[in-house]
Order: sequence, then C-alpha cells, then structure tokens
Amino acid sequence: MRLWAFLYLASISSPALFAQASFAQQQIPLEAPFSAPSTSSSTSGEANVLHRLTFPSRAATQAARDLLQHDYDVWKATPSTIDVLLPTWTDPSVPFESWLLDLGATSSSIIIPSLSHLLQTSPPLGSSYNRMLSSAALANWTSPSEASATPSGASPQRRALDASTIHDSYHPIEAIENILRSFEQDFPGFAKVVVIGASSEGRTVWGLKGTFGQQIFTSPTVNIELNLLYPHTVTNFAYHPESAPLHLEETTMDELLNKRKNKKKKKQEDERPAGKHGFVVVGAQHAREWIAPATALYAIHDLLLSSLPDEASDEASDNTRQLLDEIEFTFIPVLNVDGYAYTWTNNRLWRKNRQPVGPDCFGLDLNRNWPYAFSSPRPNPCSDAYPGCEPFQSPELQALSAYLTQEKHNIKGFLDLHSFGQFILFPYSYSCDHASPDQENHFEAVVGAQKALRAVHGRSFDVGSVCEVSLTAPGGSLDWTYQTAGIRWSFAIELRDQGVFGFLLPPSQIRASGEETAEAFKELAAYVVRKEAGGRFSFDEE
Repeated sequence: MRLWAFLYLASISSPALFAQASFAQQQIPLEAPFSAPSTSSSTSGEANVLHRLTFPSRAATQAARDLLQHDYDVWKATPSTIDVLLPTWTDPSVPFESWLLDLGATSSSIIIPSLSHLLQTSPPLGSSYNRMLSSAALANWTSPSEASATPSGASPQRRALDASTIHDSYHPIEAIENILRSFEQDFPGFAKVVVIGASSEGRTVWGLKGTFGQQIFTSPTVNIELNLLYPHTVTNFAYHPESAPLHLEETTMDELLNKRKNKKKKKQEDERPAGKHGFVVVGAQHAREWIAPATALYAIHDLLLSSLPDEASDEASDNTRQLLDEIEFTFIPVLNVDGYAYTWTNNRLWRKNRQPVGPDCFGLDLNRNWPYAFSSPRPNPCSDAYPGCEPFQSPELQALSAYLTQEKHNIKGFLDLHSFGQFILFPYSYSCDHASPDQENHFEAVVGAQKALRAVHGRSFDVGSVCEVSLTAPGGSLDWTYQTAGIRWSFAIELRDQGVFGFLLPPSQIRASGEETAEAFKELAAYVVRKEAGGRFSFDEE
C-alpha cells in the first residue's frame, strides 16, 4: 500500500485538522499531477523538486516526518517545517493538494524547482568540477614556509591560509587522505595521521591528531578487527532484539548526577596521570554533506598554522596555542568513507553508508545507529533514514566508538559536523522530555560558540538541544557520546545554509564556513578547558 493511502486513512480519524488547513498563495498549483514516489536514495537529481511543508504543530510535524522518511528524501526538519525532495506527481486519482492535506500540512512552498536543472547548469555543485580543482590544488600545494604575502599586515598564519587553494573546492576521499598526509609533513611534531578503523567496503577511516609535544606519536592505532572492537555493553541502556523498540531504564536526575560524581571521584583516586584532554571532531556521518569534511579541513589547517612561531603574534593566535598545549585534537573529516566516495561517482545525494542491508538495498543511517535510545528498524531498508537492525551494526561506528572509549585518549570533548540548517546543538536528541544534568553548562557553551561564529561573517545560528531545535531523533551520536561514553562536552554543528542550496552548498562558501566554524570550535574547546580546570564560564572573559 502506498504511503498516501496510509495518510488518507489517518485523515479519516481527525478530519477537523485537515478541514482547517489553508494553503499559501502562489504555491503548488492545484492541477499539479502526482506520481508514485521513487525509492528513497535512488534519486540522483532527476526532475525532483524540493518542497518546504509547514505544519500547525510540533506533533503534526513529527508524525509527518516519521511517515515521509519511509519513502522520501527528507532534507531538513524543524518543529514546524519539513524540507522534502519529491518526484513529479503524475497520479491523477490523488491530487497533490489532497495528498498534502492528508499529510497534515498547512502550506507548501518550492525551494528548488528542479534539482536536475540546478545540477546541470551549476558545474561548481558537481563532482567533475570539484575533482578538477582538487587535483590542481594538490598539484600546487603551498607549504606554510612558501606562503607569500596577501595583505602586508597579515600574520604568516593568515597568509598561509589565504594562499592555499585547497579550501576553494570540495575534495574526493583519496584527495582528503593526501591532504591529511601533507599536513603531517608540513607540521612535524604537531600533526600525525592515524587510523581510526575500516569501513564495510574495506576503506580506511583516517584521522589526524594535532597538539604540541610528542604525545601524538605514542598512541598506537586502533585495532580494527571487528570482533575486538567495542563490545556494545553500555550503561543505562537495554536493547532487546526480540522486543524492539528498545527500552530505556528509568533514571532520575539525582541518579545521573550521583553517577557523574562517583565517576569523578574514581578518576581522582586513579594514580594514572590524566595528561592532555582529548577532543574529537567528526565530519560526514552523512555522505552527501560535503561541507562538513571541507570545514573540518579548514579548522585543522587553521589550528595547525597557529602552532607556528610568530613574532607578531596576536591574542587570538596565543589563545589557540594555549589550546594546543591543553588539548590533543583528533579530526576525522570523513567517517562515512564509502558513502562519501559513492557521492562522487554515482549519486551526489547519497546519505547512508554502503553496507548491504537487504535485497537491492544498501546502507545504514550512521547517525541513527548509535546504541543509546536506538529505535526499532523502519520497514523499508532502502529508506534514507534506515537505522539498521541493531545498534552499532556499522563497522564505521564500531571503530569510532572503540577510539572514543579508549582510556588513553582521555576524550573530554566531541563535535559532530553536519549540514544543513545553521544550528549549534547539545544532547538530547532522543526525547524532549528529559534534560541532561549538564544542560545549563551546555547552553553556556553553545551561546559562547554562537557569539564567536557570528562575529566572523554575521551569520546567525540557532542554539539548543537537538530535540528542541529539530525533532526527536533516536540513535544519534550526541546522546551516546554524552550518556554512555561519558564525554560530558558533546556538541554538534549543523553548518550552512538554511535551505537555499541545502546539501549542494557552492564551493565558494567553503572558506566562509571554515572561518566561522573554526572560531566556534575554538570557543567550545576553550570552554572545555576552563570547565575541566574547575573554572566558571563568564561572558566578562570574552
């Protein structure tokens, strides 16, 4: 049975809701034909239209999003709107307006009239153009010592960033590995390429560590034998495959606070020196979000350039060097390496990884496959939002979780880069009914990051918990890193833009995204250092 049939049956039970729906003028024509939807993720831009649907309540939006994700490509969801990619509708028996009414929408507008036309007429949005620029940038790599002056008063760090052309285009997966190795070569003693793990298709998930000192050379790579990775036993979590969905144990706020106090006490009693704080930045859990690895590469470059001696050092560079003294950063620009590679060769809008999940279906949504509050599988394994049959089913997440939970890494901060929407987020995502014990601290941190980001190019980013700013999303990374792995300072940033280009952000915006996000990231890292040292955040310090 088609999705619209389910929605029609649902409308019978609440006719008042649909009778009150009103559609904005100059929207979708009433005579627009409607066709049966194509399978989600099979779309590669052929005559598809990006719609923004508006709903009367959060509950209506949540219900519609959950239904749409079975068969359609949902690009973005907020408490009142859904951006969804729909094929041309050709079924005369079900008018488009009727379908929208049955869905519960009160209005609909078109964001991208023709995705295929946009891709065909805008070469910078496609892989061929960016592959050409990527090759040229690597062939003309500019080391920090070779950077020539742009503005005469600019610091060597600024000149090196401005002279480098690697931030003017997106890069395929093999080029990103080469860029990481070039960073390692250009910043000996400060940067080290590390292996995080392996993908379902056998690709290596690469990371780059950056810090002052030789500590980075003493950390062996993670054992990527899948049977030796994180054993999936987690606190405050009970997954029962025979009775999905999962059931969370009831835990009061006082119990969570006591657990944290006991953990802190145990750490104080441990004779092992804590060393530097670890901070992990991850990009491209979702393959089509090209701006995430591009922004991560810029943040890496900016951070490493601050490690260079500079006689004309300014306060900003000094603060960044202090972060390198206190923190060992690990950047993983592309976690979903198979899916990302697929977006360059087959389908620009592919979202999931590429492991087989059923007949003719491939891929899990990595950001729904984390164990905390893992939800029961959706009936369509070809869906873009398919979470898998069990948590940590993907080898990419198994490898990352093993890295995050290794004691020697002493991870205190986690930042997950996504697009799009312009949000700075903290836990929880699985429910809006529960606030984390650190909610006030989290809010202070993201407000500081919001200020730092806005000061660069004037962009406004909304802040809040994932659930409050968006909708409930069980099985997300932040809930697991915070609640299970004990990484108190777990955050996410949804990068540019707010929907004009969406996942197809032009490469001309990479530098601006990198510049503003790097400042937000450094503010979050500085906040972690202050809080871990027992300091209190104060806007007067800014």
